[in-house]
Amino acid sequence: MDITGTILGGGDTTPEGMFDVPRRFVYRVETGDGTVLQLAYTAFPPSPAGDLQMDKIDLNFRQGQITEGIHVKARGRYESSTNTLVVVEDGDFIETLAEKP
Repeated sequence: MDITGTILGGGDTTPEGMFDVPRRFVYRVETGDGTVLQLAYTAFPPSPAGDLQMDKIDLNFRQGQITEGIHVKARGRYESSTNTLVVVEDGDFIETLAEKP
């Protein structure tokens, strides 16, 4: 599933004090038709296994991070039970944009 929208909020959901573990990021996104859903991905620390996971997806953040109010385009697997687009499989991506698409 592909979406475009505006980030309403969110960020790193990894418990404090956890180091050298995969970090899960979840953002709320409002799409052009007013639908609000979650956008999630996991960032892995450098390691052979982590590098293989990160090579599957493409993260392209204009300013190095995702911030509230920024426009985003993403592809992932939609999980209706949690209303979440999960960026995890080969070819999935998140791209932040300077302007509304």
